[in-house]
This record gives sequence, C-alpha cells and structure tokens, in this order.
Amino acid sequence: MNEPDPEELLEEIASLQGRLRSLREPLDARIDANVKSMGGELFDRMSADTNFAIECLNSAGYRDRVAALYILQKNQGASELFKLLCKRHALCDESTVVRVHALGLLGDCYLGTNDNAVGVDCAKVVMNESEDSAVRLAAYQALIYLRDLAADWDKCVSKLSFPDDMDWEFVKSFLKS
Repeated sequence: MNEPDPEELLEEIASLQGRLRSLREPLDARIDANVKSMGGELFDRMSADTNFAIECLNSAGYRDRVAALYILQKNQGASELFKLLCKRHALCDESTVVRVHALGLLGDCYLGTNDNAVGVDCAKVVMNESEDSAVRLAAYQALIYLRDLAADWDKCVSKLSFPDDMDWEFVKSFLKS
C-alpha cells in the first residue's frame, strides 16, 4: 500500500481548516449578536473590562450572567479562572437558563480531557432526579464532550432528548472512580 504524500495531506488539512473557519464565522457572528442582545447596555463594558464581566456574574438578571459567561469565554478562553467561574454557575446558579449555558461552556472548556472531577460533577447532575430536565440534558451533553465523543455519537448531540436518549451506563461510568 502506498504511503500518502505528506504535501498533499497538508494541503488537504489546510483546505479543511479553511472550510471549517468559513462555517464557524457566521456562527460566531450569530453568537456575538445573541450575547450582545442578552448583555444589553452592559455588553460593551463587559467586553472591555474582564473584572466588570466577572462582577456581572453576580447580577440579579440571568441574561447578564449568561452574557458575562460568553464574553469571559471569548476573552479568557479555557483559563483556570474561567473554568472555575463556569463550573460554579453550571452547578450552583439559581437560573436553569444560566446553568444550561454554563454546562455547555464547561463541556467546551474540558473537551476531550476526560477530567475526572468535572465528569463526576456532571454525572451527578444527570442522575439527580430533582434537577430540571434541561439541566440534566446539558450535563449529559457535557459528558459527551468531556470524552470528545460528539462526532461518534449515534445521534446528533444537539438533537438528544431527555430521558429517552440517555445512555445510563455511560453516565454511571463517570461515577466508577
């Protein structure tokens, strides 16, 4: 069997990366527009001032907290500070909406890491019957991302429904440590 030409592979990779960027740009623009609408008059200040964005995580308005999370993710990436803030809101925020968004961002932060502590926390949320089903589903999706399985999952992760599409053995596997 012939070895593939490394230069052809590099060209193909570059082409695929370009296509991926072209697909992401409109999505990133839509996310930015949604975050701007959620952050309202605070958006520009949150975007320019990380400390102010962190303060907004304590806002009474859930929309401000969601906007602050996305702005911090964009500005901080998966920094340790952002991971801690995101985890706090994913597990403890009073708003279901904030928790769902924070769990999604948490899955992004820990994509493919198989981080044991985050896996246990998310699995406990999924298993907790007193939790809102949207929060449980978001925690389940975070588990899929934690093990970087979204591309291999039987069903598109964004199309999963709770509890019908849950693989409970998969969830329990995070608790067997």
